[in-house]
Amino acid sequence: MTGFFWFDWPLLALSLANGIVLLWLGLVVLLNTERRTAGVMLLVAAAWLGSAFFAAHTAILASGEGPASAALNLWWEIGWLPLLALPLTWYGVVLWYGGFGVDPGLRRRHRLPLALLGLLFVALVVAFFATAGLPSFVDAVNLRFEGTLSFWGAPWFLVLYPLYMLAALALCFDALLRPAPAPTRYGAAGRSRARPWLLTANSLLVLAGALVTAIMLWVARTPGPTATNELFRSALPSLAGWSADAAAARRLALAITWADLLISALLTGVIVCISYALVQYEVFSGRPLPRHALRRHWREAWLLAAGYGIVVGAALAAGWRPVYSLLLTALLMTLFFALLGWRTFAAQTDFVRRLQPFVVSTHLVEEVITPGAGSGAQDAGATFAALCDEVLQTDYGALVASGALADLVTQPLRYPADAPLPPSLPRFDAATDDLLPLAPGTDAAWALPLHGRQGQLGVLLLGRRRGDGLYTEEEIAIARAIGERLLDLQATAALARRLLDLTRVQWAEGQVADRQTRRVLHDEILPDLHAALIMLRHEPEAQAEQAVDLLAAVHRQIADLLRALPVRPPARPSGRLLEDLRRLVTEEMAPRFDSVRFAAGADASGTAARLRPLTAEVTFYAVSELVRNAARHGRSADGPLSLTVTVEGGADLTVAVQDNGTGGPALDPDAGAGQGLALHAAMLAIVGGTLSVTPGSEGGINAVIRVKADSG
Repeated sequence: MTGFFWFDWPLLALSLANGIVLLWLGLVVLLNTERRTAGVMLLVAAAWLGSAFFAAHTAILASGEGPASAALNLWWEIGWLPLLALPLTWYGVVLWYGGFGVDPGLRRRHRLPLALLGLLFVALVVAFFATAGLPSFVDAVNLRFEGTLSFWGAPWFLVLYPLYMLAALALCFDALLRPAPAPTRYGAAGRSRARPWLLTANSLLVLAGALVTAIMLWVARTPGPTATNELFRSALPSLAGWSADAAAARRLALAITWADLLISALLTGVIVCISYALVQYEVFSGRPLPRHALRRHWREAWLLAAGYGIVVGAALAAGWRPVYSLLLTALLMTLFFALLGWRTFAAQTDFVRRLQPFVVSTHLVEEVITPGAGSGAQDAGATFAALCDEVLQTDYGALVASGALADLVTQPLRYPADAPLPPSLPRFDAATDDLLPLAPGTDAAWALPLHGRQGQLGVLLLGRRRGDGLYTEEEIAIARAIGERLLDLQATAALARRLLDLTRVQWAEGQVADRQTRRVLHDEILPDLHAALIMLRHEPEAQAEQAVDLLAAVHRQIADLLRALPVRPPARPSGRLLEDLRRLVTEEMAPRFDSVRFAAGADASGTAARLRPLTAEVTFYAVSELVRNAARHGRSADGPLSLTVTVEGGADLTVAVQDNGTGGPALDPDAGAGQGLALHAAMLAIVGGTLSVTPGSEGGINAVIRVKADSG
């Protein structure tokens, strides 16, 4: 150290802080990465090598021993090993970031330079440590290099190391400026935003390397205080006239101390840039999205490193007793632990506050059982607004149902409520789960697919995050979970509402049919029966024909009443769909028609057997509803009523229901009885099926149910 407190203090503080952050960075990458690939391990190695260098740097600065001590010489040798390895390791990290393993162009450009730098690194290590080519610390301090091999009249390591270091940093620019495409589009956005930070880090490393090179050149042409040093004389004859006195060495020592402080500050900037790119965009961890918690830990790590460096650096620079430094360290750790607990409690309180809109009641029961209630969009809209504003911190959001839920959730949720929707929704691959960037020109900047067991359920459209940052992994996971839950709640409410409406309609129809039956029996059938009995009893022969007419009219009235009564619900399906449909058509519902026909294709049985039990049950009840509607509303006075049900197999199971009646409410969406078909159509959509109803070519309806069978 220089012995000047205000100079030694920041130098020690920077060295300690840099070493702590690099050690933390290596541990974070190692423990939080998805897969410990070669690139990840290179980054961990680079961080820990840097931490080892700053440990040696701090030990040399804070040592109170003379330059000839064995301890200082040991730290001198330890410090040179990471110095030799770091340029090549950083070059490897940048190559991995750029896609060296997947991009043939990048691999072709850098294969030879990487091999040459690797050979140069091995040669430097062998020359330094295997052949004892590294001068001792006391020789380096006194600028005594007489016994050292020279290149162009200079000590070899003062020539080769700057060339090796600057060549590695120059090659890093090519890999950073021309990387391979990212595997995901959101990952590409993260890489593009992390690239300026990595370029800045590499530029600062170049600047620090230039300072190191300048100092080494100064060392090479400066004579030591105890022996004349005639360096560079053969290569640069013009330097032969330079003075060789002790004042030059003192000026060099002063320049080295200032350069050491400046290089430490530059390396602090390098560490800030690299660690920020890591925690903000996670381009090295293998995760598709950054995580919010890692940012908070990054700030806390820097707070700890800065506080520890300032306090302990001051104690070391002032020369205090070790016990005082220990007490200060204990005080600092206690203070930091208390602050960490306070921030954790504050973050938990804030999390609970932000969580409240998502755990309040959705009033689903009140909404469903209240006749004429809305779609629940107000409660769902408030939850969605809290998601966009509090969690995602965006000024635009839209939740649109698609696929199986499109028929149930017809009103998209928007934030703000009057926000426009894009003219068309993006299309996703079946297996994609990533954020998809959208073309500029609309409020929506990202689209997130929402999936269920039956495929895509909807899409969550998001605007840009406030501050133009990227969404974190936690935020997207919360957005996906809440979006899918909101769609499920809305779909459940729509299903329950349709089911209750259908139950109310059927109950009302049953009440009307019961009262009508009682009235007809009491006011028409019973008087006619009574009159026929009187005629047959008193004048059986004269009134016989008239009594028969009365009895025939009574028969017709009873038959009409039976047809008007609600159809008895069919028995619960047994699990064998074809047999259940055959029984439904040819046994249970056959009396309601004048003729019925059931036909099944050759491969229908195999396809039906591959249906999931829930899909088969939903299909059965949908066919039952179609047959029931045909029986109730298809008959007319023009002719007999016939029914045909055809089942075909293949990749999908297709059930066609045809009748020659009047069509009925199946073709009238405003009719009350049509709510049953709407309910079954929605349930078919949920299990991945479709229901289409069109007018038949000979009257009546032509309904087609199509459901997908499992491929296995």
